[in-house]
Amino acid sequence: MSRNEELTIVEFDGIHFNGVTYTRLEVPLSHINFDNNGNQRSEFNAEEICKLVFDALEGKFIDPAGKKRLYEYFVYIFEEKTSSKNFKIVFMTEDNTIYIRIITLFRVR
Repeated sequence: MSRNEELTIVEFDGIHFNGVTYTRLEVPLSHINFDNNGNQRSEFNAEEICKLVFDALEGKFIDPAGKKRLYEYFVYIFEEKTSSKNFKIVFMTEDNTIYIRIITLFRVR
């Protein structure tokens, strides 16, 4: 399975993160659910990812892990409220845009 799969685009009312309202998530489902060898590592769908991301980021201010040109990269570990499972999300935002691009999301054990 290719990790360069097209992104799943999900639009919604908005996540308020770092003082900006984002209204779109770009989700690479194959990158999140499969490793480099095509082995399945999770079974997230876009709706589950959106809920996790919304719950994790809504109203938060997080320092970027790095910046390259117009992009800020974030690495954030959080506990999912209902299951008490820990997840790590890596994502980026771009100056003057309304989207968050998920790079990867996985459970931390």
